[in-house]
Amino acid sequence: MKKSALYALLAVACIVSYGWILYALTWPSSGFTPCFFKNLTGIACPSCGTTRAVLMLARGDLKSSLAINPVGILAAMMLVAVPLMLIYDLIAGKQLVFDLFKKTEAVVRTRPIAIILLILIVLNWMWNIQKNL
Repeated sequence: MKKSALYALLAVACIVSYGWILYALTWPSSGFTPCFFKNLTGIACPSCGTTRAVLMLARGDLKSSLAINPVGILAAMMLVAVPLMLIYDLIAGKQLVFDLFKKTEAVVRTRPIAIILLILIVLNWMWNIQKNL
């Protein structure tokens, strides 16, 4: 992936994520889920509950956030770190985000790490289904 495409993708993802969180914090729940997989199958996806977990964290409820979906903690950390890193790169003329992406991509592509991550995703998915998210 080219640097410009990665930065644009991350910027759009952050804007959409912050918009969705603002919407969810401001307006009452309608029961709508943006999860395409759950809407299609009726079964929770591996990341189901991530938005609710981020919302719980934004409200200061760490325990509920972890109970809903621990992936929410990672998402929240990324929603804080990524925009700051993008702004830093823009101001300083660096490519910290791009270099970090390339290093992370190389590590995740190694077989042992990929297997561990896949197992964690499947376990989280099973937990989401069991909780009937």
